[in-house]
Amino acid sequence: MQRIFKILSILYFLLFIASSLVFWARGDPYVRPELYFVLLALISTIVFAQIMIVNKNYAQKILIFFQIFIIALSFTFTQQALYETVLGRDPWAHWTLVEIIARTGQIPNFQDILNPYVTMPNFHILTATSMIVCEFSYKWAQYFTIAIPTLIILMLTALLLANKVFENQKIGYLACLFVAISCNVLDMVGKSIIPNSLGVAIAFLMLYLFMKDQFTRDSRWQILVIVMALGLVFLHTIAYTFLLLQSVILLFAFILHDRKHFGKVGMWVITLLALAILQWAYISIFYFEQLVRIIEVMFLHGFYIEGYKAALAVPFEYVLLARLGMVIFFGLGGVGILLTFFEHHRDKYKLALVLIAGAMIGGSISFLMPALAAISHRFWFYGQVLGSFFVSFLMVKLWVSTKSPMLKNVFTLALVFFLSWLMFVASVANNDNPLVSEYTIRTGWFDSEIASAKFILLNSNNIPIASDFDFAFYLRYFKTNMIESNRLLHIPLSTPRTFKEVFQESEGLFILRSKLIEDRQFILGGPWDQNPHVPLGRKINNLIKDFSTFRNLVYNNQNIHIFMAR
Repeated sequence: MQRIFKILSILYFLLFIASSLVFWARGDPYVRPELYFVLLALISTIVFAQIMIVNKNYAQKILIFFQIFIIALSFTFTQQALYETVLGRDPWAHWTLVEIIARTGQIPNFQDILNPYVTMPNFHILTATSMIVCEFSYKWAQYFTIAIPTLIILMLTALLLANKVFENQKIGYLACLFVAISCNVLDMVGKSIIPNSLGVAIAFLMLYLFMKDQFTRDSRWQILVIVMALGLVFLHTIAYTFLLLQSVILLFAFILHDRKHFGKVGMWVITLLALAILQWAYISIFYFEQLVRIIEVMFLHGFYIEGYKAALAVPFEYVLLARLGMVIFFGLGGVGILLTFFEHHRDKYKLALVLIAGAMIGGSISFLMPALAAISHRFWFYGQVLGSFFVSFLMVKLWVSTKSPMLKNVFTLALVFFLSWLMFVASVANNDNPLVSEYTIRTGWFDSEIASAKFILLNSNNIPIASDFDFAFYLRYFKTNMIESNRLLHIPLSTPRTFKEVFQESEGLFILRSKLIEDRQFILGGPWDQNPHVPLGRKINNLIKDFSTFRNLVYNNQNIHIFMAR
């Protein structure tokens, strides 16, 4: 086994070098080749095989952890390096708030920035400090200060918690691997780097601390938990809600199996709830009002499947294919949860983990509920983190089963490869070369798009501006940071939902991102009336001709066409 492990390690690094060369030699500066993701999936499969044969050699375990880390590091770093702008949607608003804090040394008023995070600024203070001390731009400050530590916390906690609950090192390292390559984790540490990214990692770490035997009797651990809870409640509301939920479920497990410590755990739940009420109801009033509103809408509307389907611009099969990796992952995790429950439901920690993971994976269908649709991806994120234990549990049981060992091992390795590849090309994680471009919005801006944004902002003279949503809506954040304003600047926008409406408008500018509209799903309309459209493909040339018929072309850099109403 030692020799096989060494051969696999050599093969891993050869393939990793090959993937790096494929990235550097790419033909399109904004697109990583398909071969790059295939190679990442192959080295993920190699790590899986190493975990299955590793012994108690400490050096080999360190090597495996490092190998897992650089898989995720490679995927996220290369994606960030493709664009000068931030990726995702939420990071644009966080970028502006952090820039203002870094420039002025203080947190702005809500009226100046229109961002409720002024009452929960821990993410922004930490990132601004990194920008000042390390002289990073915001883009790289969020990556190195938030994303990388988040990834490390998630991986280490998965390893420690699996060893604590399952007492099986293979499950621990597999959980570490599946956390690192899960599509929603790659999104939160490689694209949409936001307070929830770090918040979920802290909630996850606190779950491990709650399960430590020393927690109920060692004051040092309890002080650490209080400090972390205070930090989390001023970091992110949803992550803190997850902390409350998992604490209540853990309390339930103690009621069933450990009434001796039930009182102490119950006091901690009350303490955490009191912190939440204090922050949400008296400091960050906005989020308490939002919580009340969400509960009201949940009872009024419940599930609305027809509404979800009606809002899709593509057939549902495209959506399923774009999320197939997550669907398979949650399916495997669900089977693992059931097996764990039937075999170990008398163990309070296994029962608690089963119930917590089940709740988060169950929450993955929240996208069908109008009240929770906007935050359903947060359930996907934590659901994949917690589900990694049970996918790993199932994989280990499959690997060690005695029936048809050769066939079973080949099937397992093939499944891991396929699942890994689906994670890397999933729409939620992959901004540049997703499997289903018809269902994927590109959020990073090309250099030509940045140049056109500067041209517009310097020359528009308050003329109403229209474009696809992911360009027009975020121009205000780009302008605020471009001229280093200490308050969020207003840009007059027009929000047509169709191109026919654009042609009918009698004034204003329309910015046509031809490359995006040709290759990707794009959205017209405003924040509350978004209208998704499928890529136009070769029809883009006809659209440009139609624009030239109804409007005057005032700017053209081959990718961006800016038309003014006649």
